[in-house]
Amino acid sequence: MSRTKKITLTAMMVSLSITINLFMKMMPFLQLGEGGTFFSLTALPIIYAGLALGPVWGVFAGVCYGLLDFILDGAAYGILSLIFDYVLAFGVLGLVGLFKKQFKEGKNWIVIIAIVAFELVRLFSHTISSILVFGATFGYGFITYNGPVILSSTAAVIIVYLLTQKKIANYLNNHSY
Repeated sequence: MSRTKKITLTAMMVSLSITINLFMKMMPFLQLGEGGTFFSLTALPIIYAGLALGPVWGVFAGVCYGLLDFILDGAAYGILSLIFDYVLAFGVLGLVGLFKKQFKEGKNWIVIIAIVAFELVRLFSHTISSILVFGATFGYGFITYNGPVILSSTAAVIIVYLLTQKKIANYLNNHSY
């Protein structure tokens, strides 16, 4: 696949994540007081970018999304928040692209384990930010606040992934991505 097509697909996935994020923010019953949304699907397009294009482009998509989300949130809590809540937390999701081959072969259980593993890394990244930036305890940052957000979002992502994986994998197998 040409570099132009990879950039285009990455931009489309980042745009889709931003659109999902903005849509979710319009639903006040899903919002938490300190940021975050229950059952958010913003990670799914980043994961699909990684699965379609590989881990480098997946991480690039995640970092781009994180930076744009940081700008759109308008909440600047400093460089540590930028790194841990946005760049690292979403960039790491693109590493699911390490399992591109298994995705194309339909080995969903491997991809789901990868999604859960990288979502856990995302959870730790948000928790580190909660501790360093906001002075939260590990228990509050991990269990009380970030845990339910990431757990509910991971469950939603896995459900939608399972519903869409076959069609997307078939499409990617029939095109040179």
